[in-house]
Amino acid sequence: MSAKATELRIHGVAGASPESVLFPDQVRPPREGVVGIYTPARPDPAEPPFFRREAYVWGTLTSGSPFRALWLLLLPFALANIAFYMTPRADQTGRPAKTVRLVVEAGHRLFALCLTGAVVLALVGVSMDVVGWQSARPDGGSTLTVIDWLMRAGSGDHAQRIALASLVPALALVVMWLIAQVTWRRTDRCSFERDKSRDDTDALPLARRRMWNGGHPVGRLRSIHVAAGFALIALALAAPFFPEFRVAALAVLVVAVVLTCVPHVATRYAPNAEPSWSRVLNLFCLALLLLGLALYVVVFAAALTAERPGPGASGLPGFPHLLVWLFGVQMAALTAVAAGTFFLARRAARENEPALAYGRVLGGFGGPVVLMLSWALAKAFSVGLAFTVAEVMGTPSYPGAAGGGIVLPMPYWWAAPAGLLALAAVAAVTVLLALRCRRVSAGLRDGVADPRDRRALTAATLTDSVDTVLVALAAVAFAAAATIGVVLAIGPTTVPPGPLVPVGVFLLIVFAVVLVLLGWRAYGNATLRRTVGVLWDVTTFWPRASHPLAPPCYAERVVPELVTYVEQLVAGPDDRVVISGHSQGSVIATVVVMQLDPARRPRVRLLTHGSPLCRLYARFFPGYFGPAALGALRDLMPNGRWSNLYRLTDPIGGPVLHRPGPGAPPGPEDLDQRLDDPVRGDADRVLRRHSDYYLDDAYAAALGRWAHPVTSSAGPGG
Repeated sequence: MSAKATELRIHGVAGASPESVLFPDQVRPPREGVVGIYTPARPDPAEPPFFRREAYVWGTLTSGSPFRALWLLLLPFALANIAFYMTPRADQTGRPAKTVRLVVEAGHRLFALCLTGAVVLALVGVSMDVVGWQSARPDGGSTLTVIDWLMRAGSGDHAQRIALASLVPALALVVMWLIAQVTWRRTDRCSFERDKSRDDTDALPLARRRMWNGGHPVGRLRSIHVAAGFALIALALAAPFFPEFRVAALAVLVVAVVLTCVPHVATRYAPNAEPSWSRVLNLFCLALLLLGLALYVVVFAAALTAERPGPGASGLPGFPHLLVWLFGVQMAALTAVAAGTFFLARRAARENEPALAYGRVLGGFGGPVVLMLSWALAKAFSVGLAFTVAEVMGTPSYPGAAGGGIVLPMPYWWAAPAGLLALAAVAAVTVLLALRCRRVSAGLRDGVADPRDRRALTAATLTDSVDTVLVALAAVAFAAAATIGVVLAIGPTTVPPGPLVPVGVFLLIVFAVVLVLLGWRAYGNATLRRTVGVLWDVTTFWPRASHPLAPPCYAERVVPELVTYVEQLVAGPDDRVVISGHSQGSVIATVVVMQLDPARRPRVRLLTHGSPLCRLYARFFPGYFGPAALGALRDLMPNGRWSNLYRLTDPIGGPVLHRPGPGAPPGPEDLDQRLDDPVRGDADRVLRRHSDYYLDDAYAAALGRWAHPVTSSAGPGG
């Protein structure tokens, strides 16, 4: 059989089309959907007969369906999930590091469980407290006829009315459950055809195939989250009327918390290598889910058939206590994560490893910061939604205020000014970045004559200021959390004075409405949906390790498919494949190379361009793309078998081993190669920035050097 050479292109973010990757007209292979391998409709006569060019198109996994636009509401879940992977990986040969890492991972999972509870309680507060309980009071001040309908639907009985109102959070939980179930079957359960796991490669955790085999652990965590959600709804429904059901609901919640912290619940194993007890644990978690659902159904049925007196309190009894306990558990989990991350970051910093070209984000402390941001987003949406509904139903008020109205918990009023603080932080960051750009541009004035080139080079450096943005946003989140903690401890009787609350409430309402409208508009607008999909291209690369209701991980499908396909392409001893990854595609390509059969990897070449491997991924995820991992990857692709192309005007891509600068050397020829932008001699001086690497002469040179058949006697370097 004659040798063949294949160029396999993997595109980046924003749901690229096959035409944008291969340029000529395309034909779709006979396989399901629009995800998969595409080839040119007509062969290029300029190419040799043994060469073929193909593209793997995966963008529709994150931006294809209109329903994926509604994933915006799951953004806090997605942020909590990627925070799990930001923990530095210190030397784990000693018991302290192993123990601390187990504590950190358990803290991440517990925080994620509390995040689900926070979303459920936000809906409970709006539907059961504001609408079902307070708007039905004689002094509730409701201006909507929907309340009259709700009172008639409940036959004037308050227990029935609250039961009907509880259907809103219950149905929302069921929808999240079903969406997670469907995506779990399509992605998390997709594994390799056979087990080739090499778990002894500590420097390359991404090479472990068990990382992409999340069927059992994601299913268990999903059952626990849904069970806890139903238990919270049942507890809120039972608190005013049926104290006999409180113990059962609390028992379900306690079991859910304990299970979440058990390492075995989330442990991933190599495909076809799960232990026998794994299925027993699956059944136990499923039984907990059914128990939580059954408990809610029993309390719901009891409320429909019981007659209970009307509201005698300003708010739903027991609801403020649920908020207090949830906040306390979540902050305890965050504290455990922060303390453990600090220990591991300090330990990793003392280890002798090459320094990152850009440095770790926040010194390796990015995980707790992103967790705080996820909490702040969820809380902003919850408070904004509560004030929005309270404004619609009547007049928002605080506990102890005269005149009645819709009473919202006191922490909501003290957290509202965080909206104004966030706006001030955004303004301050904007000013700081503008000053930084001005300073960078002034430094380039002597070496770069064209103003357009200076602007492009300056704009590309904004990516390196992500620490400033994170610190500012995290400061706002921390201030809001500290304020809520103080309010819960002291219990003030008045709200903040002046315009702080009205302005903050207005901003939070705008935030909640804009988030919903953006998801709705993106549902019917393909261009906007692709823009929103960029967010999912980055966040959903990582498997659902801590939050099972987050948007699904596309890599759990893409990586196994590509590994299997590439190994088929190099089945012959003289076959060769060049895996060409652009932007996010370069991240996928490097993981595929790590997963390949070691016997076939010497016939594979890696060409990355516009790659965020070091500039973003190594900074945020040092345990997976840090210097040890990138160094080990380079060892897997020696003798010039890996080349990385970048431009200084590219705001996303960059070198792998050397930080660039206008006067810095281009880097080693066998890996990092800096391209001119604009291209020398280009009369139009077109700036390509992050696009069109395929059209550059350096790309063609690298491809021409590699994409030719080899003889069976050729060495690993080709």
